[in-house]
Amino acid sequence: MENIQNIQTPAPETNHSSKTGLYIVIGLIVAIVVVGSLLVVLMGGKTTKSTNVSHPVGISTPVQANITPDGFVPSAISIKVGQPVIWKNYDTKAHTISLVVTTKSSSLPGFNSSALAQGQTYSFIFPTKGTYTYQDSSNAKVYSGTVIVK
Repeated sequence: MENIQNIQTPAPETNHSSKTGLYIVIGLIVAIVVVGSLLVVLMGGKTTKSTNVSHPVGISTPVQANITPDGFVPSAISIKVGQPVIWKNYDTKAHTISLVVTTKSSSLPGFNSSALAQGQTYSFIFPTKGTYTYQDSSNAKVYSGTVIVK
């Protein structure tokens, strides 16, 4: 008869490094979710307002004008035809962006925002060359600016 021995195999070792790797991945996912949520809270969940105007391909770098308690900054902006301007309200009061129509400037359909609360934006793409004066109609002495389109 054959001699059969009872051979016992040792229990497999637990791979602690794979568990550690899993914990690291889970920790990174949690950190990304927390940071993303924090950004949403810090930004206040504010919505933005903008016009939907098409513009020529290749000219898409927007210029930003800030609405501050002291007025529009910068108050004079030079851009190219088709280049967007974005106004963002950093003031705690609501403001509007309204075209001042004079004999030297023509009207621009769509270039009038509704009241922008703090954190909201308004954008407009200037389709033609010219010098355009704009203001906040509620306080034109402090809030006025110019866009020069070349």
